[in-house]
Amino acid sequence: MPVYNFYAGPSPLPKAVVEAVIEDIRSFDGLSGILETSHRSLQFEQMMEALNTLVAELLGIDPVRYDILWTTGGATECFSSIPANFLHAKAAYIDTGIWSTKAYEEAVKFGKADVVASGKEGGYRAIPAIGYLDPDYDYVHLTSNNTIIGTSFKSFPEHANLIADMSSDLFSRQFEINNFKVIYAAAQKNFGTSGTTLVIIQKDFLKKAKEATEMSPLQSYKSVSKSRSLYNTPPNGPLVCALRMLEWIREQGGVAAMEARAEERSRRIYKVLDSYGIYIPFADGESRSHMNLTFNLKDHEDEFAEESKRFLGIKGHRAVGGFRINMYNGISPDAVSALEEFLVSFGEKHA
Repeated sequence: MPVYNFYAGPSPLPKAVVEAVIEDIRSFDGLSGILETSHRSLQFEQMMEALNTLVAELLGIDPVRYDILWTTGGATECFSSIPANFLHAKAAYIDTGIWSTKAYEEAVKFGKADVVASGKEGGYRAIPAIGYLDPDYDYVHLTSNNTIIGTSFKSFPEHANLIADMSSDLFSRQFEINNFKVIYAAAQKNFGTSGTTLVIIQKDFLKKAKEATEMSPLQSYKSVSKSRSLYNTPPNGPLVCALRMLEWIREQGGVAAMEARAEERSRRIYKVLDSYGIYIPFADGESRSHMNLTFNLKDHEDEFAEESKRFLGIKGHRAVGGFRINMYNGISPDAVSALEEFLVSFGEKHA
């Protein structure tokens, strides 16, 4: 029987993207392979221009207002870089689970940070209600989609200096980019593979960042911006993978098409989980993620784990247990249909 990849990341890539990247490794632009192409070459410069143009096009970014940067270290590095650059007096954090907690824990190393809303008391099953947000906060930080818990913001709070970790839903949902000062996302969920991180910063907000002399040059967003993301040798392979994945997204109909697909496949799977008593979905209905569908079993968990082995990566995160279905942009329709059929069959067997 076929084996399907449902890992939380690196997530599956469409076959066309994989083939394009393989060709880029063999011969990039008719010259050397991309892994052997200097980041100081004209070919690489043109690739980065094409990549940034695609990001701007797909997200509706005005390049005059925003800088598009590429870093390494994933969201984890950004947890430190955000306060290192922008925490002057005090910052606010919205606590929706493990990753937002990790971001907060890094922030307090740099200064005062307040948790202004938290879903902890309810076990993080829902996005918490968010009340008044002091305009004097240097920024308000949130995690738009919570991979481990399986919850997601359906709408975003308002604040003049809103920052979002969108590592697991960027390019899978439509939103107004101009409502954010900073968005960051590791590539390996929805628009590439691990090794590079996209950071989008409003230029006026970047002016408020601390000077590069106050931190390492690779942590300083002013430094990264000034060098056009080329302060040191960048990860060629992950960057060209992001380019090919974003090209594929555009060919499929853009972010609107990705959002429609995400809503449809999650609707199908949630319908099964809600239809059979053996499945116990974790997240509350209004907060359920379209990317990560989490659940426990009433019983027969060992049997389920054994019979579902061909669906790679659906075991829940080690911190919470249970099971988790990860469905990012690159997941194939065949994989979703096969999993849906399995869940129905298992549910009927234990009805």
